[in-house]
Amino acid sequence: MTFSILELMEDYSLELLYSHSEDVLVSSQVQEEFKNIIIKIFGISVFDDFYSQCRADYFRLFSDFCRNMSKDLHGKEPLVITMPSSLSALVTDKTGKSIKQAIEQTDIAQKIAYTSGELKIAPEIYQRLFLEAATNTVSLLRKGFQQSGSDIVVNIILTGYFSKSTIIQDQIRMSFPSHQLIVPKDGDLAVVKGAALYGQAPITYRKALEYTCRSPARMGEARSQEDMNCCIIS
Repeated sequence: MTFSILELMEDYSLELLYSHSEDVLVSSQVQEEFKNIIIKIFGISVFDDFYSQCRADYFRLFSDFCRNMSKDLHGKEPLVITMPSSLSALVTDKTGKSIKQAIEQTDIAQKIAYTSGELKIAPEIYQRLFLEAATNTVSLLRKGFQQSGSDIVVNIILTGYFSKSTIIQDQIRMSFPSHQLIVPKDGDLAVVKGAALYGQAPITYRKALEYTCRSPARMGEARSQEDMNCCIIS
């Protein structure tokens, strides 16, 4: 995970003021929580065989799980993921139970349901799986702000695949209410696109704002400190 603070200079170029990386991956944290809930429901033996023998199905299941992360999780509508038949077969072979029976014997049976090949997860269970990743993201931001000594950072730009997570977004907004959080529509490609578009060319004031601070200010207008400073976390 990387945290960078950028400043828009007088010549409309961007200057890197501070950058810090930590060996913490949101994807690894979320995947670990996802793994734990599979183990909680079906057992470690089922998970080990599913991961080793049906790895493509495992990653499809994880991808389907992540697909829900951009949804509003404040309501009561369950989140739905499709269960692969290979997992159902393994559960029966290893435990002698159906998926539904396995779920009923857990302490979260009231929060998870299985019908017609689909697993329906209550929003509060889904939120727990992203909580550690969200907490660590906020921790990295706090550490970066403290170590950088930056006086004003108004815009926080969240990039990367998991920038779509409403849980991570909400945690950042609650922790830094005076900062504006910006999440690019294509957050998982934002860094790559920025490098491809501007890696070999100067960044103009208009383009810098469009691709980083997203300010409505125009070329030639007086710049405020809000226009000049932003941080990017990916």
